[in-house]
Amino acid sequence: MGLWQSIWSYWKVRKKYWLLPMGLSLFVMGVLAVIILLLARQNDMSGMLYRLL
Repeated sequence: MGLWQSIWSYWKVRKKYWLLPMGLSLFVMGVLAVIILLLARQNDMSGMLYRLL
């Protein structure tokens, strides 16, 4: 229980520092996934890979 309480207090302190980078990275990954899906729908896979490379 002591370990869990220390982890929880650490999380409460770090939460406001964690949520912003995690939210930003999730947002960026979602945007990249949408772009890749749109490219895959417009072109074939080789065209998409060629455009990404």
